[in-house]
Amino acid sequence: MNETVSKFVDFNGKLGRKKFAIRMVILMVAAIILYSINLSIEAYMIEQALAGSNINMTLFNIYGIVSVVIGIFIFASYFSLLTRRLKDLNKTTFLSILGIFPMINIVFVLYLMIRKGPDEKNRSRVNSLDDNEKKSNKNMDINNKEETDEVIKEEKP
Repeated sequence: MNETVSKFVDFNGKLGRKKFAIRMVILMVAAIILYSINLSIEAYMIEQALAGSNINMTLFNIYGIVSVVIGIFIFASYFSLLTRRLKDLNKTTFLSILGIFPMINIVFVLYLMIRKGPDEKNRSRVNSLDDNEKKSNKNMDINNKEETDEVIKEEKP
């Protein structure tokens, strides 16, 4: 469980499009569910208070504290995902502030989900370059071995 939680609140490293999109969807679904539960409990408590029922204020206070802690976790997770995705795109993490503003945040998150990172664009090219580099290194090793053998033969009388 700690590893799963740390994936959401870790501000270090980079995050690719696929993982960003999956984690953002999970985070948004969790936020919607928790917000719905929050509204239901608040509506029930307000209804009871208006009806004149005796409400246990201790439970109400504990509920408030738990709601704030969950809200902070969701907020931190959201900015962690934005920050790591921006790092993957080689953009300044200061742009994560755009995630605060209504309507702009929707467009911004969609942009982050769609935009390919520099690593993603050249992944197949890098792999082919790596293969070519390995082949050339192997050829160089063979040539160096041949040259070494020739030098050894020349040194022997």
